[in-house]
Amino acid sequence: MSLLKLEDLVIDFAVEGRVAHVARGVSLTIAPREVVGLVGESGCGKSVVSLAIMGLLETPPARIAAAELTLNGKDLLALNNRQRRAIRGREMAMIFQEPMTSLNPVYTIGDQVREAYLAHNADDDASRALAALDEVHIPNAKNIVNCYPHELSGGMKQRVMIAMALICRPSLLLADEPTTALDVTVQAQILALLREIRATQKMGMLFITHDLGVIAELADRVCVMYAGRIVESAPAAKIFAAPRHPYTRALLKCVPKMRGARERLYNLAGTVPSPFALPPGCKFAPRCEWATPECRQIEPDLRAVADEHCVACRQVKASGS
Repeated sequence: MSLLKLEDLVIDFAVEGRVAHVARGVSLTIAPREVVGLVGESGCGKSVVSLAIMGLLETPPARIAAAELTLNGKDLLALNNRQRRAIRGREMAMIFQEPMTSLNPVYTIGDQVREAYLAHNADDDASRALAALDEVHIPNAKNIVNCYPHELSGGMKQRVMIAMALICRPSLLLADEPTTALDVTVQAQILALLREIRATQKMGMLFITHDLGVIAELADRVCVMYAGRIVESAPAAKIFAAPRHPYTRALLKCVPKMRGARERLYNLAGTVPSPFALPPGCKFAPRCEWATPECRQIEPDLRAVADEHCVACRQVKASGS
């Protein structure tokens, strides 16, 4: 049984008489202990999908619909706001994108970590916060619990956010670009920590990022998102060895290569279209060098082109065909 199952998620924002289509038919599954990477440029809808899964977009201007959204077999769509709040933090938790702004500046680190525990547990055990900080390898945690956020570095704040997310032992962790604001050394430490947590706590993870290097280190399976849709989905090894969608290929070409002849870094021309004004047909067609007139008229469905490999592109033929 899947840990998380999401089927045909649609998210619209109605703003000043206009409608932004930010997610269109997004489907994905996550198994226990599996890390699914959700990648794409900024503006593709990755973070909004995670917020919808967490139940944080329940009020206007957001309009959300899905054929199915279950966690451990529990129908999240059938729950009211109070029931969803009871699940957030306990059964699924989220590491938000900006550790610099996610912590309250007027409360100590210990109070904020303990608050995440008290939201779902009656016993007020001060040692819980200390144990959670020790678990994410924060040095000198006994002093850190009495510090305020401005006294910590970016990497330390990110570890605090991870401690808050994990203190109730959720089965699903949503990590929204948790390494973006960190330097390379601290990023490597955070990734090692997430790998350790995944192994010891048996949790599934949705890891959102635009950094394919991070995905290569952590993810079992990759979903590539563009203009609100998943355009390619496959095991991570297949994505890196044989990407099929033109957008995935372009993203990989943008990654600097450390070996071989020096050459000019590839630049993917154009930008992600506005969700207020999506073009007809394939949304990547205006930037795609293989696009045909038909591509600009008819949007392709996501279909299987090989075992465990799905692509939304009319120019990609199924293996063996």
